[in-house]
Amino acid sequence: MEKRREGSSKKKVMVAIDESQHSYHAFLWALDNLKELLTNSPLVIFAAQPFPNCFDTYGAQLGHSHLYCPGPTSSSLISSVLKQNQDIALGLLERAENICASRGV
Repeated sequence: MEKRREGSSKKKVMVAIDESQHSYHAFLWALDNLKELLTNSPLVIFAAQPFPNCFDTYGAQLGHSHLYCPGPTSSSLISSVLKQNQDIALGLLERAENICASRGV
């Protein structure tokens, strides 16, 4: 049997959330059903950010060996998509924090 390190007996709960209704319901389930565990343990909330899909590639016609990438692919476009994803994730975390506060967690 493994020996536990000193201080490692404290459990942590991690919940991953995104924009979907399924993750919202899973988050509420964790708050409702793990409430006793959450009063004595830290809750870590992870907000998933999608990878920016700015590079939709299409195969060329038969006999050609290159890919066609439509639209602008500048660094400013990528930066704006990353900023938008970060803002969405921060909004999700703020919403989760408000839900936790309203449920006493």
